[in-house]
Amino acid sequence: MKIKQTFFSFIFIVIILSMCTSLFADTNVSGTQTGTWNFAGSPYFVTGDITVPSGNSLTIEPGVIVEVQGDFQITAEGYITAEGTESDSIHFYGQAKSTWQGIRLEDETNQSTFYYSRISDTDGINARGIHSLNSPVSIQNCYFNNHRKAVNFSAMGEADPSYMEILDSYITNCEQCGILVNENSNVLIDNCEITQCGLGASYWPAIQLALQNSTGECNPTITNNHIHHNEKQGITLANLFNYGEMAPHVESNIIEYNLTGIYLYNGQGYYKDNDIRFNFVLGNPNSGAGVMLYGSGTNGTFVQNEVTGNFCGFYCMENATSNLGDLGNFDPNDDGLNYIHDNEDESGTVYSFYNMSAEDIKAENNTWDSNNYGEIELTIIDWNDNPAYGIVDFDPINPGVSIDPNSTYDPINILNYPNPFTHSTRFIYILTQPADVEIAIYNLKGQEVKSTKISHHESGVFNLYWDGSGENGRALRSGIYLYNVKVNDVISETGRCIFLN
Repeated sequence: MKIKQTFFSFIFIVIILSMCTSLFADTNVSGTQTGTWNFAGSPYFVTGDITVPSGNSLTIEPGVIVEVQGDFQITAEGYITAEGTESDSIHFYGQAKSTWQGIRLEDETNQSTFYYSRISDTDGINARGIHSLNSPVSIQNCYFNNHRKAVNFSAMGEADPSYMEILDSYITNCEQCGILVNENSNVLIDNCEITQCGLGASYWPAIQLALQNSTGECNPTITNNHIHHNEKQGITLANLFNYGEMAPHVESNIIEYNLTGIYLYNGQGYYKDNDIRFNFVLGNPNSGAGVMLYGSGTNGTFVQNEVTGNFCGFYCMENATSNLGDLGNFDPNDDGLNYIHDNEDESGTVYSFYNMSAEDIKAENNTWDSNNYGEIELTIIDWNDNPAYGIVDFDPINPGVSIDPNSTYDPINILNYPNPFTHSTRFIYILTQPADVEIAIYNLKGQEVKSTKISHHESGVFNLYWDGSGENGRALRSGIYLYNVKVNDVISETGRCIFLN
């Protein structure tokens, strides 16, 4: 009897172990794929190119891991539904150090969706994290890391392009650009964070618009994004051959700490309520334009933007022009109201507007460093300095923000990201003058858990990392932590960060 019980107990354990193993079984996939990749079959090992045939779909469930084993591509002639959740994301990545060719969408009728998906590690000349060829797609709450180009929306030659969007997503660590829009005006880029792009030698920005057809248009909507700490430009309009129309709507973005903020190369568009600040690279005198205007096709409209802390506010050349405020027409949408101030290069020279173009610039009804016309003129390079240049017409001025003529930058400017973080977070700060600096972190009870103090800190751009540990080196609990930054023992910056252990 005891032997019988032992035998059945053994059989029961084997059955349970078999069931548990099946819950985490791996699945090799290649070739034609339709239906569902479910959590029970995860991880999915991609051992060859994948095709979702036209008229078919592939659904990927929350929590699924897709590990690509080599230089393969997932092509959807049909459409893909990859909808993870905040607590159960979907992950696409290359195995170990191998790379893959990304996800290519070709269905021009059915919308693909990628929610709470992490897409990493593509490489190759034609590789992108997601490449949509006039295929409707919604990308939300996604994370893109380690690509040449993370996302590419393309509709070349299409008179009625499909709608494409990327919302609430994070893009980082791209050799070229974070988002490339080829000839598509039906694109929304909203509430994304794009950083550490343009890491290669070529001048690729965080977001690039491109025209390659003389009849094309490229007029996407770019709103509420944080575009920062990219090695090259923040947003570039690359209309190299002065084709068609390139006129995006760019509103309510923070564009900071890039080589250049916005670069219009034969571009137009409407730019409203953006913070364009601290775009320069220390030691690089060719960097530092808040807005670069280049080429005879350039004529953007700028309204209610704050342009500050760059080496130069606006830099204009090669017969470009733009509208920074024109009270002489009946259009209420171009009445200036920009705040252009404290744009100073490393030599200490203030350049609000440097107009090397032969064209005149309307810049009426703006607020500058001063309310004195003569003092404003000293910050503007135009016809008054060189007859070959056009005039920057800044009269009348708008007193606007009350300005202290003796004011300077805050002694320190700091950014904390990623936030929330799991392994480590970084405090990036610019110290405008030498000082004693202390960064202290507290729990919600107000107890200090970690601090770093640097006496006689030199000025410049710096990084400080925190791995979520306390003074004893042990990891702290998950939760919200507060930080403050003291400069010469006076609190200058405060904030909070979220540690997910």
